[in-house]
Amino acid sequence: MNLSLKRLTENELELLMNWRMSDEVNRYMATSPKLTMEGQYKWFEQLKNDKTRIRWIIWADDIPIGSMYLDEIDYENSSCSGPGWFIVEKKYLDFKQLVSLHRNCCDYVFNVLGLNRLYGSVMTENKGVLQLVKLCGFEIEGERKHVEKDGVFHDWILVGLTRDQWESKKERFGFEKIDIES
Repeated sequence: MNLSLKRLTENELELLMNWRMSDEVNRYMATSPKLTMEGQYKWFEQLKNDKTRIRWIIWADDIPIGSMYLDEIDYENSSCSGPGWFIVEKKYLDFKQLVSLHRNCCDYVFNVLGLNRLYGSVMTENKGVLQLVKLCGFEIEGERKHVEKDGVFHDWILVGLTRDQWESKKERFGFEKIDIES
């Protein structure tokens, strides 16, 4: 199976909207949006000209299986938030492939975008993703207490990775390169 990241197109907006509003995806996200196609089209028009965000669809051969994204891309301060992602069609990926996908996105940030720092947060209940980001070289930088989502407070773990940390670890990681559309 060939994995690839292809830039989000208008053709996938409804698919992405339905994925994002599903209980399975929302479970570990910071928000639970109520999206509409009208709103998706407006958002997509803004996204096309926004240099601070990238949205991809994750493809397994010719099957869309999820989404990966970077936010808050800041070329002046050489950093961004991410990679964020979700997989809906889990039968097409195992944990090893997920780690490879995440590592490829980290490599893209440092060696294609030329940034110096990646950062993000993981809901403490999301133990699998916390393990995954550690396997990709991220370090725990702190904890954010009580982020409210749908009237419930959750704790979040703050994680970060610098270019130097990535470069010192990536050779021993070993991961198969995938196609990432710029």
